[in-house]
Amino acid sequence: MIKFDMKITVMKISYFLILFFGLALSSCTSKSADEQTTKHGFLEASKEIAQSYNTFDLRPYEISAAIKLPTDKSISVLHELDAFDWEILNDDQPFLIIQDWGAEDAIGHHLEKIENETASIEILEKNEHLVLYKAAEENSEHIYHAAVQHKIDEINFLFLSPKNGLTEEQLISVLAAMKSVEVYSR
Repeated sequence: MIKFDMKITVMKISYFLILFFGLALSSCTSKSADEQTTKHGFLEASKEIAQSYNTFDLRPYEISAAIKLPTDKSISVLHELDAFDWEILNDDQPFLIIQDWGAEDAIGHHLEKIENETASIEILEKNEHLVLYKAAEENSEHIYHAAVQHKIDEINFLFLSPKNGLTEEQLISVLAAMKSVEVYSR
């Protein structure tokens, strides 16, 4: 009888420990998933927003692609003939910049530039075609930036947020446009 009670006690303790460590591990996983959702929230929100945008043809500006842009504003493009950059304005305000990098790895060069910045920068998302980051300004406000690389006609184009950066809300809007690029096949 004592051996049987001892086995039950050991089993209860074992069950309790397994349950305790299982809950502890699952709470760690949940926290990690929440942090992941926060970091990737920009990407998810931008997908929904892009659906409400209108398609804007970039072929008149020497880029064989289209991009989805906000529908409620007037859109204009600043570009000098034979230049390697374009600035898209939304109601005369900088919305995004496009740079022609030829065959070079544009996103790689941009990451190097970010790493050499003196400001405090936190990378929010990074992969081989995209980088999202925020920079802390002197007044402790966060300014957001994004860069997305698209290959169009074997040329690497880098779609960048404006130089002054963006608010969180503006970043979602600009990111929606950057990720909506559709290449025209020749």
